Amino acid sequence: MKRLAMLALVMILSLCTINPVIAAAETFCDVYFGTSLINADESYIKLNGTTLYAESESKAYAVFGFRYGTWLDNIPCLGVALDLSLNGAIMGNDLKPFGRIWSGSTLAMMRLPLMKSKEFRYGQLQPYLAVGPGFFLTTITKVVGPPEVSDYDWFCDESLDLGLDVRTGLSWRLSETKMRLFVEYRYSQFEADFERSIPDGTLSFKPTLQMHYLLLGLGITF
Repeated sequence: MKRLAMLALVMILSLCTINPVIAAAETFCDVYFGTSLINADESYIKLNGTTLYAESESKAYAVFGFRYGTWLDNIPCLGVALDLSLNGAIMGNDLKPFGRIWSGSTLAMMRLPLMKSKEFRYGQLQPYLAVGPGFFLTTITKVVGPPEVSDYDWFCDESLDLGLDVRTGLSWRLSETKMRLFVEYRYSQFEADFERSIPDGTLSFKPTLQMHYLLLGLGITF
């Protein structure tokens, strides 16, 4: 998965070298919210290599994000963007053993301009695709105790990891305005690595997180 993320980064750098100074056909800002389902593979909490707990249950939670990007002037169907999001943005989400998950992604984007007109030079309807590497900051909070260990303790740790971020969506430009509405599906995958020392030894947790998102958003184009 890290190899795919690095390949996506190479794609983005290639876009940036098309023109040493990127000229923007359109610049845009997006805000979005929605829901996400997280699946954790290989999600076993271990003590000194021996499995104590399995945490493979899928969990749904809220997500909020912001994106800023530009479509290239010389190739307006291609663009680049920076995206920041917070998973578990609403209090009360049952994310245990995971806490809130922050992510930051650099995306290479491609759009298909449909329903062109004098008002909508690049199309009023725009299906789009985006892919790129992302950094994911994940926290874990779980109580461990007897009989697995000799006394109650907290397994708390943070993990910053490189992963893959893929998006596909549909954008609709509103008439007589620079605003856009969009709906988006997002898939992210990364491998986290948690570890903490307790009196009985070393706790470890190394899940592969697969995250499916359904997002609604509002954007403005400059």
